[in-house]
Amino acid sequence: MRHFFILSSFLALFLLSLGSALSAAEVQFEDSGASLKILIDGKHFTTYQYAYGVKPIFWPVFSPDGKGLTRDYPMKDPNPKKFPFDSYDHIHQRSVWFTHGNVNGIDFWSEFPGQNCGVILQTEFLKKEAPTFVTRDLWMQRPDRIILTDERTFTFGGDAHGNWIDVEIKLIATHGDVKFGDTKEGTMGVRVPGVLEVQKQQGGKIINAEGLTDDAAWGKRSAWVDYTGVIDGKNCGIAMMNHPTSERFPTYWHVRTYGLFAANPFGVHDFTGDASQDGSLTIKNGESVTFKYRLYFHSGNTDEAEVKKNFDEYSKN
Repeated sequence: MRHFFILSSFLALFLLSLGSALSAAEVQFEDSGASLKILIDGKHFTTYQYAYGVKPIFWPVFSPDGKGLTRDYPMKDPNPKKFPFDSYDHIHQRSVWFTHGNVNGIDFWSEFPGQNCGVILQTEFLKKEAPTFVTRDLWMQRPDRIILTDERTFTFGGDAHGNWIDVEIKLIATHGDVKFGDTKEGTMGVRVPGVLEVQKQQGGKIINAEGLTDDAAWGKRSAWVDYTGVIDGKNCGIAMMNHPTSERFPTYWHVRTYGLFAANPFGVHDFTGDASQDGSLTIKNGESVTFKYRLYFHSGNTDEAEVKKNFDEYSKN
């Protein structure tokens, strides 16, 4: 009887682990030489444009039922008939990106070639084995001055409600001290499609972990924020989560009702309205800091997608 109990317990654990493995999202990569297409369970989830413009971006990004969950402008020409609610402003807010507006006095957030704006160039893949890829990137002042280096780790997964990108960005001071200045123009950014923008009054809503909504969530610290709305009659959204081991957790949020959605750990004097505060961060030469986020592109509203449960699980990793 004892042997039967042990065998039965072992079989139950085996079947449980097998079931978990079978239910896990299958991730595949397809590299074109300029971009990396990510498929989850055989469907196009997103594409990492690593040789595009002045910085790497994720675009497009799709919901589980194939709806675009980030703005197409300026990667596609404006088409008001097809996207009647989209706004064609802030050309630098390109789908999903990571930059900052003041790095040793250089603006990596904006895109004005005639001004003091930097570029971020991917130099190589350090790893490219689904579900994870790792890149090395140089932050540069035109034409060839290197300010710092980063290593970006992206891991993909999914559940019954949606798919996610786990982002880990290690900023390394490889060429002298680096100061990330106190400005609201940063840092881990998403631009939602116009139909989700709160100010377009089509059902868009911003909510953070403390329950603050819309404009009240701007400039506050929180573990996560969800930007939700309705596309073609179906609830959907993007939840951005800040991992507890990320530098300066919980982050401040530069999240706007016009569609900008960004986690910014540096813009303290803007967010608090207190000019005496300084949110800048200096990385000494040879040292590094790491920021971690999960971007969860989901069906359903915040409750239906179980965003809090997803964050709880993510925070344990």
